[in-house]
Amino acid sequence: MLRIITPCSRDVWEQALIVEHVAEVCRDIPHKHIVNCGPLVFRNRNLGLEPDADCLQWDSDIRATPEAVARITSHKNITGGAYIHRRHQSRWCAGVWATEPRPEEEMLVSSIKRAVYRVPWVGAGFLFIPAARLAQLKKPYFRHEFIDDGQTGEDVGFCMAAMRAGLDIYLDAGCIVEHLI
Repeated sequence: MLRIITPCSRDVWEQALIVEHVAEVCRDIPHKHIVNCGPLVFRNRNLGLEPDADCLQWDSDIRATPEAVARITSHKNITGGAYIHRRHQSRWCAGVWATEPRPEEEMLVSSIKRAVYRVPWVGAGFLFIPAARLAQLKKPYFRHEFIDDGQTGEDVGFCMAAMRAGLDIYLDAGCIVEHLI
């Protein structure tokens, strides 16, 4: 059974909307939806995340379709769905480690095909983690990492840990979901 984990603020309205949306989208998919609330996103991503089930991290500000869920959960590796980067509106939320990406490494929405790409990191807003891959990682799965120019987000930290464990990270640019914020 697919485990869907949604980190969420304490906003009751936000919680109700995502619970309703996931129930509607996944009505024909056996799943367990866990909504973890609180101010620490990395903590909320880790709660309920165990290697006994495939997991889909699904943020409360992401809207998806049944087709997107079916597509993302068909992968055998850690794979993120495609959504627009919050600070860089012309890029998918995936790409390079550097704060200022070099043009040849950018994941520009306008320049990449609707295919699957091996990338150094993806955002965790719509991130599929197969149980077999999660079993290869150490807890806490989502955590911040310190790099030369500061600290990463928990999603990049997760990808860095996965890569150190010898796992590949993918962006499915054909699995487009809507990023509301």
